[in-house]
Amino acid sequence: MLRKLAPFIILITLLTNRTFMLPATADTPSDKQVSDAAALYKANGKRNLDGIADPRLADLLKDVSLPEMTVPQLRQFKQAGILAQLDETGRSAIRAHLSQLSRLSDATGAEAAVLQLEVTPNVARGMATQQVEEIRHQAAKVVRSAILHPGLPELLSQHRGFEVYLHVYFKRYELASDLTCLRILAGLVDKFDGAGTIRPLLVYQEVACDAQSPLDSTEKAHITTCTKHNLDVALADPSLAANERNYLARQKDQLNGAAASGKLIGYPAPHIDLLWITGPAASNARDFSAFKGKVVVIDYWATWCVPCIGGFPRMRQLQEKYKNDPIVFLGITSLQGRMSFPYAKNGEPKPVGKLTEAQELELLPQWAQGMDMTWTVACTRQDCFNPDFGIRSIPHVVILDANGIVRYNGLSIGDRTLETKIEELIRK
Repeated sequence: MLRKLAPFIILITLLTNRTFMLPATADTPSDKQVSDAAALYKANGKRNLDGIADPRLADLLKDVSLPEMTVPQLRQFKQAGILAQLDETGRSAIRAHLSQLSRLSDATGAEAAVLQLEVTPNVARGMATQQVEEIRHQAAKVVRSAILHPGLPELLSQHRGFEVYLHVYFKRYELASDLTCLRILAGLVDKFDGAGTIRPLLVYQEVACDAQSPLDSTEKAHITTCTKHNLDVALADPSLAANERNYLARQKDQLNGAAASGKLIGYPAPHIDLLWITGPAASNARDFSAFKGKVVVIDYWATWCVPCIGGFPRMRQLQEKYKNDPIVFLGITSLQGRMSFPYAKNGEPKPVGKLTEAQELELLPQWAQGMDMTWTVACTRQDCFNPDFGIRSIPHVVILDANGIVRYNGLSIGDRTLETKIEELIRK
């Protein structure tokens, strides 16, 4: 008899004991609660620094049950920047909720999978290396799950979820060789179609079209063509902010540069215009042709770039070691409109802003002398993030052979094989 009544006993228990019940519908946040909270935070919020959540969030969210929010509501919180500011307790609650929602096979499930990218655990200062690696590994798994979700094509067709492309860049060390993930996204790049979300596509193109990427040349060409098209659409928008327009124009130059076109390694070095030059090989140099007959090691840098300055001792050592060989060590910067002087006081940078071209060129000799730059140093008309060399970050090292042909690109000044490469080219 009890066996027959068991289902009814369980049902009564669920209906009378809230410990086992699903959350009450009355506790689900209303759309107005969510939109009001999102609008308030968007207007007055601040960024998460060093993994410390904004303390005002506790008061803002006191009447909002995070684990019961709908996907559209969570989307509002993401757009307002709230999800990225939550502490680990809030993130954990939402992760479990989104994990359940992502089981749906449609666009809603895919969006839940993509939203999980916003609430993965944060890496904090002081964490052990093993813990950091585990967090990165788990985050990469979340990105893979979002890419593999069957509802992703539908979601992208609705012009949402494009940030999954951005996270491939964030997790490029884990995903750059993942052919399945890269290929799925490559097959969906047409979904951007001038939708106005260009930055995720730009960074995906950088990863997917890298020389080491497992994608074939046809796939890479299609991704690049699609990226150029979306750049043209974005740049044609008259309402585009000036700083964004400048950024996108530089990205377009990158895609049209020698490196992206496959015409850098093994080709004559792209032209440069020297505005100012000093040092052992300065003479009356105006471009690379002045160094013909010598191997040229180029180090791209800027006065505000701490890693660049960190490589200066190595450049100084190399200049001294090879001073009697047919080689030029050439540090190249460009006009930045500002300068930092790390040698000015106790090693603390003393930035100077809003410089004219003439003022900057006048200050550069003082800067080079203060930093004891014993090698040849120059400033070029072309940006130090030179698109022809595909430079997206500095420092960035390039090596030309004695005929002015680019032999190596994108090296680090700390590369252990640097001297081997140099000596091989000197012998030739």
